[in-house]
Amino acid sequence: MKPSSFLKKAVVLLTCASLILVATTFFIPATPAYANDPYMDRNVPTDGMTNADLSAMNQHEIAWLLSQNQILRDSYQVEKDFQRLIDRMAGRHGDASPLDIALGTYDTGLVIAQSVHDQAAKVIGAQWGFNAKGQVTNRAAAIQTVTDARAGLRDTHYRLVLITHNLHRTYADWHYNIIH
Repeated sequence: MKPSSFLKKAVVLLTCASLILVATTFFIPATPAYANDPYMDRNVPTDGMTNADLSAMNQHEIAWLLSQNQILRDSYQVEKDFQRLIDRMAGRHGDASPLDIALGTYDTGLVIAQSVHDQAAKVIGAQWGFNAKGQVTNRAAAIQTVTDARAGLRDTHYRLVLITHNLHRTYADWHYNIIH
């Protein structure tokens, strides 16, 4: 290979690498998408918030609660489906005890997540500081309501993500050991 050809390829490679680095720095977000949601941050300064902002936060959390209800229903279905999978795999491959243990851990975590979710639902359902139309009637109580509800919903979300990840990881490890 000619030295000039090698130099040209090296320059092209370095240029591409630089462009990729710049693109990932500017175009790929450093935080998850929900972090851009102003209603998710527990430390939202309340001094500049209007009552309309609090009402919007309240509506956001009600919608989040409803969507989280569906996710919990789906999680209970995953539990049933995974139990059927364990039964099939135990018949084919013998020992599936790591999967049984993982499912037990998942079930326990799901019960705890449901409990935290139910507590957040109670806070949202009480609507302290809001009237029946969702308008602020007591600012301090409304701030406490949206803050407590958001904390409960975030905790539930975190727990669901964690137990689902752990279940998946255990299955992947078990499956890998069966194949290899």
